[in-house]
Amino acid sequence: MTSSTKTTIGHVLKTVFPDGTQFINQDVLACIPSISEQLSKNESATLWDTIPLFPFDVFAFCAHLIEITGLMGFFDPDPFGKTQFTKGDVLKVVLSVSDKEKCYAASKNWSEKNQHDDFTVSLWQQIIARDTATIRIKDYQKEHKNRDAETSETVEAPDWWRAAFQLLIIADEACDGVGHFYSLDESSPTYSKLMPLRIKSGRIGEQNEAKQNEVKWHKAKKQFSTLAAAADRGVVCVQPKGRVSDVGCSLRNLSRNLAITGPVGAVRCSWQQLDSELDLHESDSLNLLMIPLPFKVAAKWYRPVEALKKDAKWGNFEIEQKWIPEETNKIDEFSRFVMDLIEIAQQDVEKINGIIFPEYALNYPIFEFLLDKVFIATKGKIEFMISGSSSNCNIDKKVNNKKSNCVVTALWEQQMKGQGEVVQQSDQKDRKVRVISQRKHHRWKLNETQIKDYGLASSLPPYIDWWENHDIDEREINFFQFRKNAVFASLICEDLARNDPCHDIIRSVAPNLIIALLMDGPQLSNRWSARYAGTLADDPGSTVLTLTSRGLLNRTTEHTKYDKSSSIGLVRDDTGRTEELIVEDGNHALVVTLASRIAKDFTIDGRKTTNASSWHYVNQRSIKAAGEYWDIQGVFTGNTKNKA
Repeated sequence: MTSSTKTTIGHVLKTVFPDGTQFINQDVLACIPSISEQLSKNESATLWDTIPLFPFDVFAFCAHLIEITGLMGFFDPDPFGKTQFTKGDVLKVVLSVSDKEKCYAASKNWSEKNQHDDFTVSLWQQIIARDTATIRIKDYQKEHKNRDAETSETVEAPDWWRAAFQLLIIADEACDGVGHFYSLDESSPTYSKLMPLRIKSGRIGEQNEAKQNEVKWHKAKKQFSTLAAAADRGVVCVQPKGRVSDVGCSLRNLSRNLAITGPVGAVRCSWQQLDSELDLHESDSLNLLMIPLPFKVAAKWYRPVEALKKDAKWGNFEIEQKWIPEETNKIDEFSRFVMDLIEIAQQDVEKINGIIFPEYALNYPIFEFLLDKVFIATKGKIEFMISGSSSNCNIDKKVNNKKSNCVVTALWEQQMKGQGEVVQQSDQKDRKVRVISQRKHHRWKLNETQIKDYGLASSLPPYIDWWENHDIDEREINFFQFRKNAVFASLICEDLARNDPCHDIIRSVAPNLIIALLMDGPQLSNRWSARYAGTLADDPGSTVLTLTSRGLLNRTTEHTKYDKSSSIGLVRDDTGRTEELIVEDGNHALVVTLASRIAKDFTIDGRKTTNASSWHYVNQRSIKAAGEYWDIQGVFTGNTKNKA
């Protein structure tokens, strides 16, 4: 069954591995010199005859092949389903109990010995032996249907169909724990024999040595966009995985450790993995300090970038951040407000694990300034800080940078062990934080309805569309491991509402927690954010948390049909429960507690996850800072009470 006009398995093989299956990136070779010895043993083979060295590459090829052929629709998860088909049947793929046991044994051999067994090699040979065969499943089904009408002979589905599924399962199982273990130290109980072969090269980012007595941090460099070493990242990428969706029948239901996310040109993905073991248990609660800045917003802060031309149908707008200090000498006063909230919160909860600000709440210089202050105030217990920002972490302070709309995330590499109740300012032990920024994927378009709802018509004429002044640039999603069995991702406003280009990737990687930063009205269970949060809570089972600013919330309830509301956020989990997060009038922040359970997820072929958790809302408490830092219009003035 061949045709020069149809894509063949050989075409797909060479598309995924343009330099051959044994090609290894130089960064990997530099970290693992022993690989060169394995490569030299295969010099007599053609570029594509030999199975790739890493399971990530085998997974990349098989997952891509299954996806582009639509072969998943012909997979029968019943291990006792029939494998012999008469003329009137539809050809299907069935993996028997025996088939699966062989896969598990082969994957164990691969992960423990870092090499494939004869069974795995034989499956690869079954596929490449069909290199001239078409990948069009319809052609195979048509040929089967048109067999001699008189024959009663039964046939099996093409052998490469089953081989592709078996190899995918072997590769997936060989990577058990990827993205969830901590240490590269062989003496560590969480050391994995296989994983350091690939991830060692992407572990260290650019390190910035800050001033004395300040935090040491890594900045800007993303970890690699794919675990695969030979597969072309411009075709398909491979990342670790959080949860397995229990609905639907798709490729993402078939793997429990790995996910395909490519190509990198569409959306660059990066799994930010901790490189040390935490002084935390998976069952520990997650206490989040949510600060809904700005607390007030004036309509005149939304302004056109330039004068409108005659008969213009649309324009660009920008937002003036009057709620944060413009003068450098006032940034320390702004940080005191945050420290005050942390201190008040810790009078009730034992520790603050994360701090979250809404979309566009800060700029990067203020975010950076807060890093060390927050670490000290939380006594070294902080795990992450997230904020919407008008500038990213690559900002060049010597240049007048154009404003953008980013989410900036700080992920502390290590928790302080044995530090007691107080972390001293001079204490330098293990104070490392990784800082990553991610641009918003879609521009905000303010239409007539929104301009009226938010009461902005005095600044932005309502009868044309106003587009946010923001360069999208390269789209990317970062996944942050914050507990052994938990990872979160952050989205900004429209990114939550728009399916493309990121929702398929999010469903594939399936983070345990999704944090959506908004500039919106009240977060009610019957509004758009709850609706879109529900789709991701259902599939893949992520818990979605939203946070908006108090200022725009107030404008919305003042100018629209919505009743007065103080709901700055909501939490939607995999049980279907939606909880509104309410900051009482006069208060500045909310302390929200989430708790986790071990998630019992199963792949469509019956394999149980070993590294997933499900997060759920527990309680909330609103708090108020002691000082008055903003004037009646919402402009930052510093702590006027202290000045008095």
